[in-house]
Amino acid sequence: MDMHLTVEFASCPALHFRAEKVVAEHFAHEMTRWGSARVTIDDNVTPELRTLPCWELYQP
Repeated sequence: MDMHLTVEFASCPALHFRAEKVVAEHFAHEMTRWGSARVTIDDNVTPELRTLPCWELYQP
């Protein structure tokens, strides 16, 4: 199941992507762990959302 990710860095507007649930959760965990960005995940997926770049890096 795809999820909607909102990625917020301190210096730029929020970015919106889609990714499989397990990838989204792993990405959010890594961003939180490094303090790089705030990531929220929900199920508001829309057709125009782009796939999370480099999503392959966040597969378990």
